[in-house]
Amino acid sequence: MSSSSLLPLSADQIARLEQLVSELAPSQVAWLGGYLTGIGAGGAVGSAQQAAIAPAVAVPSVTILYMTQTGNAEGVANDLAAALKAHSIPVVLSDVAEFSAKKLKSVGYLALIASTYGEGEPPDTGEDFYNAVMGDRAAKMADAKFAVFGLGDSTYEFFCKLGADFDSRFEALGGTRLLDRVDCDVDYDDQAAEWVTTLSEKIAAEVAAAAPAPVSALSAIPASTQYDKKNPFPAELSERILLNGRGSHKEVYHIELSLEDSGLSHTPGDSIGVVSQNSNVVVEALQGAMGWSGTEDADGSPVSDALKLTYDITSLSPQVLEKYNAFAQSDTLTDLLQAEKRSELMDYIYGREVIDIVTEFPVSGLAPADLVGCLRKLAPRLFSVASSLKAYEEEVHLTVGAVRYCSHSRERLGVCSTFLADRVDIGDRLPTYVHANKNFRLPADPSAKMIMVGPGTGIAPFRAFLQDREADGAAGDNWLFFGDQHATTDFLYQLEWQRFLKSGLLSQMDVAFSRDQDHKIYVQHRMQEHAAQLYAWLQEGAYFYVCGDEGNMAHDVHNTLVDIVAKHGGMAVDAAEEHVKNLQRDKRYQRDVY
Repeated sequence: MSSSSLLPLSADQIARLEQLVSELAPSQVAWLGGYLTGIGAGGAVGSAQQAAIAPAVAVPSVTILYMTQTGNAEGVANDLAAALKAHSIPVVLSDVAEFSAKKLKSVGYLALIASTYGEGEPPDTGEDFYNAVMGDRAAKMADAKFAVFGLGDSTYEFFCKLGADFDSRFEALGGTRLLDRVDCDVDYDDQAAEWVTTLSEKIAAEVAAAAPAPVSALSAIPASTQYDKKNPFPAELSERILLNGRGSHKEVYHIELSLEDSGLSHTPGDSIGVVSQNSNVVVEALQGAMGWSGTEDADGSPVSDALKLTYDITSLSPQVLEKYNAFAQSDTLTDLLQAEKRSELMDYIYGREVIDIVTEFPVSGLAPADLVGCLRKLAPRLFSVASSLKAYEEEVHLTVGAVRYCSHSRERLGVCSTFLADRVDIGDRLPTYVHANKNFRLPADPSAKMIMVGPGTGIAPFRAFLQDREADGAAGDNWLFFGDQHATTDFLYQLEWQRFLKSGLLSQMDVAFSRDQDHKIYVQHRMQEHAAQLYAWLQEGAYFYVCGDEGNMAHDVHNTLVDIVAKHGGMAVDAAEEHVKNLQRDKRYQRDVY
């Protein structure tokens, strides 16, 4: 028997009810719930106008703010909004970039989901809000009840710094903490779900105690199947092509996945999440170092399965070392874990994996369940969408650089990149989902100019951008900067760029192949060579995009952009920095960096 057959409504009635509810504001849904409850309790079926005469109880709203670079914080914010709406509590949901910090003085309930980016920095769109809240003229929050959820990556030194900053600052401004702050690593889904449930139920209980109101029963209507991070779609690997020529030191693949019958839709600028597995080679090496056969129990499954499918065994974090040292009791680790040794600890972690610590600091007889209890969950990996649905229906293309290197006398393998390169065959199905990124989007105006900087695999989203513009017949000029090591072996998608140049879709392309001459040349050098033209494009309203390595390239490109604006705009460096920030605020300077 289907779940829908258990409902006392026909399919047509459910469809009409869903249509009505979709058009209502939260307060209207709450009123409708009360109206129907009154009828169900035996009241007369009067007109809606008569029912509306009864005074409505004001339900306080919850302000949900998120600051995000890749969309994770926004996803948690959306989940919280849905949970609160299920309790008939209205919400104000906003990116901090679109919310004035001055409004915090009038907020009742506040939930902030904050991603810490890079080395303790706010996301590009969150810098102004962060500075306003931390500044001397920040609004007082005496009437606010707040909760903060922090997202970060514990392999970085300033893990979840922004969440901690906001949490302490809100309290200092007079706010009352609803829940203790939660700091989450890359495997945040379970903690996020628990936090959403706990916070929404706590707020609902407070609201009900102050003014009891009926709860809508509309959540009983079954939703159609949707594929997302919690329920990924099994996409078929339909193509894999090595893009580099013979003799290259790089290994970059063009990957095609079929989305047929998934209902999934992606937009240029989005990413695709791929749920991967650890390499058998890495798993077996770790099992061998521990003296396990692989059949031992670990968290309810054989340890070989747990290490391959569930846990991150190729990266370390201070939290992992701290948990492991509870068993190892190593003086060396204890010293490294001291707060004043943070920099040395991060240097130690860099380039090491779980097998390194269990061999360097062995624990005799350590149970598999105890070891996996120290580890982070294996998180999906995100890859920029490299195709437009307008050019390739029901499929998505990715540009994946296989990561292989040697450190501390061991060969290392990128988990998902080598999974896609080596360990899946054409026709195999991979759990995937669309990860929306509203902070990296094509200009709404098809006549607007675009400047795109994408060295290496950072070229991926711009392939999608140009395919989309070609399909739409967009009139805007497009300028692409690309860089890699050698022109003869590493000119990714060369024939496609040549076709776009010939058709006029691509107005200009400047390339930087760093190893083709005695001195290294990078994309920022090409920008400087065309500085006057680049500045002129910006003055004409061009959008500026950067995708690729955050560690060096993105910083160098940013500094070069500021330098160009200063020199050709006749500005001091501080004024040029502010000009570039204004481009970011206006979403004319967007970055997708990792």
